[in-house]
Amino acid sequence: MSEESSSIIYGLTDEEKELVTSSWSEIEEKADANDYFKYLYQMDEKSMKPLFSDVISKGAMVYMMFSLCTRLVQGDPDAEDVLVDVAERHRDYGVKLEYFHFVKGAFINTVRGVFKEKYTPELGTAWSKVWDCVAKVIAEELEDE
Repeated sequence: MSEESSSIIYGLTDEEKELVTSSWSEIEEKADANDYFKYLYQMDEKSMKPLFSDVISKGAMVYMMFSLCTRLVQGDPDAEDVLVDVAERHRDYGVKLEYFHFVKGAFINTVRGVFKEKYTPELGTAWSKVWDCVAKVIAEELEDE
């Protein structure tokens, strides 16, 4: 890859970065926010549902997080500021650190659902590493409250 990833994104090989950026267009086209939230609600509906009460914005939130992750991997200089803003909003929404496990599961489950039989462990690992980096920034903001 010609551009450097954001300093927030670390620990990915060049191959993993390529997997993330090359898979984004298919995720953008085929990701189903309903599946994302269905997974979350199956894990902990009582905690999750109140955080995502606006049905119309659900799909936009899922799309935005995948897009932001991809932008960070691509080295978009504005993406880090956007992530900090997202982290602050998550704090204001009342998100708790214990929810992150569920969200990561929904995130990876969404990738798996898009790629179905084309899904590989390597693709899952790449997106998982990106999510871990993003979640770390959000978690730090939650801890600063």
